[in-house]
Amino acid sequence: YDDIPEIRFLTPALTTIRVPKERIGWKMAERLVLRLSGKAAPSAAPLNTELVIRNSCARLRTGL
Repeated sequence: YDDIPEIRFLTPALTTIRVPKERIGWKMAERLVLRLSGKAAPSAAPLNTELVIRNSCARLRTGL
């Protein structure tokens, strides 16, 4: 989870989810500023994530 750079070097390279951490930080900072100024912060909005498929997800080999 979180597409940590080191996991691509494992064997097999692990499939992961890429999360927009910087965007999450900005959104939370915006919400904090609104709350500190006494305004209502919008409800949480989903952010896009990305499935990064590597070698840990593969079709099963047949005829072993």
